Amino acid sequence: MSIGRRRLYVISLVAVAAGYIWLIAACRFIPLSGTGGDDPSYTICIIKTVTGVPCPSCGTTESVVAVSGGDIRSALRANPLGLPVAAIMVVVPLWITTDYLRGERSFHRFYLGVEYWLRKPYLYLPLILLVIINWIWNIIKMS
Repeated sequence: MSIGRRRLYVISLVAVAAGYIWLIAACRFIPLSGTGGDDPSYTICIIKTVTGVPCPSCGTTESVVAVSGGDIRSALRANPLGLPVAAIMVVVPLWITTDYLRGERSFHRFYLGVEYWLRKPYLYLPLILLVIINWIWNIIKMS
């Protein structure tokens, strides 16, 4: 059973809004160079705090901040996942707003198509492998 259009749009907009709130808080209150500014032991990642090992998404906030400043090299170094996250945070609200104003469902159709294709092992297995490679990258660069 797939998600309905209204529910998808609300969840997507809430998620993007939460991302922007997180970025504002991070830029204001959290030191964002490396793993915590002057204190390399500082982290807000629960996984890293508990295990001592960075998660696959460690550095994504710093990466999105770097992208917003136009520093793609630093963004990739912090975490390559920050590039698609930054793109999603810009594109999704614009796309949903356009759909709403035009009375269309293109974002919902796109989501359903992606959901359909990601059920295929030849597509989701390489994506899982990329996340694992990113995780290894995070572990290596933070050690």
